[in-house]
Amino acid sequence: EAHVAAGRTWAARPMLQAAARVAAHSVVFAPCSIAALFAWTAVARGSPLTVACAPERVAPVWAAGSVFWIPTMLGIYRFVPLASRVLVTSACNVGWSSYLSSCAAAPPSEPGPVAKVHVVARRSQELAN
Repeated sequence: EAHVAAGRTWAARPMLQAAARVAAHSVVFAPCSIAALFAWTAVARGSPLTVACAPERVAPVWAAGSVFWIPTMLGIYRFVPLASRVLVTSACNVGWSSYLSSCAAAPPSEPGPVAKVHVVARRSQELAN
């Protein structure tokens, strides 16, 4: 009986259900999948795992993923019909996968794409002054 009541609560609150799914994805799945991709890339290149999976490399990518995926997934769960969700999510994943690949391929001594954007913005601001 408790699960039936909980099911009614979830059904009555679709955004609450979507928020719970997004939170679970962002907190549990995302950091693990980013670290796994970085580890796989390191193994394929013969690089040490301790460098490839260091928190200072994984954390900025996880933060960028949160900025990209949280609004994207909330929008998908809220506005995209169930039959189209896989297609829309896969289309969004093409861009995200490209970003992840560029982060994983960057040498550990180089800043990732997000850091490079900040460096370029800071330099152009300095030149403007």
